[in-house]
Amino acid sequence: MKFEIPKDRTRLLKYASVLLIVLSVPLFLFDFQLINTALYFLLLGFILGALTALSEFFGGKRREALGTFFGFAILLVFVMFILYLPINGPMPPKVCTMPAGMNCRKFYLSSQTDRLNITLVNGLQKTIVITNMSCTKDSSQFEPFQETKMLLGQSASFVMSCNDDTGKALTFEQGDTFSGKINIEYYFKDEGPGTKRKISGNVYVEAG
Repeated sequence: MKFEIPKDRTRLLKYASVLLIVLSVPLFLFDFQLINTALYFLLLGFILGALTALSEFFGGKRREALGTFFGFAILLVFVMFILYLPINGPMPPKVCTMPAGMNCRKFYLSSQTDRLNITLVNGLQKTIVITNMSCTKDSSQFEPFQETKMLLGQSASFVMSCNDDTGKALTFEQGDTFSGKINIEYYFKDEGPGTKRKISGNVYVEAG
């Protein structure tokens, strides 16, 4: 019994695989937070390409299968070369990653106020009360902060200075970059303030 996909579907698989591979490149290059999606697209594209080559090979079309194999091999080398450049080059202009359940919606570092503006979304399954928050280079120090309640799925915006390792507030010129941590102390409203938790995320941003 031959493993063979109908000709029209084989052509469709080729087009779909190439499209997924091509789409993975801008996802990776222009939005660093979508790197996982880009990798899924890349992997799925090459799986479809492999299925196409196998179908042609077992269908007796060995020359076409060889061409498909080498075509996707060359495409793989080209795509990996493109993706290799930003990995070994400068960091992307904006990155904000938080632990599961807390999401960065948008963030901006102002060179006029020397403060970070960040909007977070609560995905922690419950209403939370944020009691402290800070933007620091490495430490988990906190600065005076007004408690903020966030319902499940609700977003809230915060403005804070970013501090160095000694706790001194940093100043920024336009184009300066900051790489550090966003530290958050919170508790679930239904559990009370005696059950405070701490999480930290990473931020890399260019002052504008």
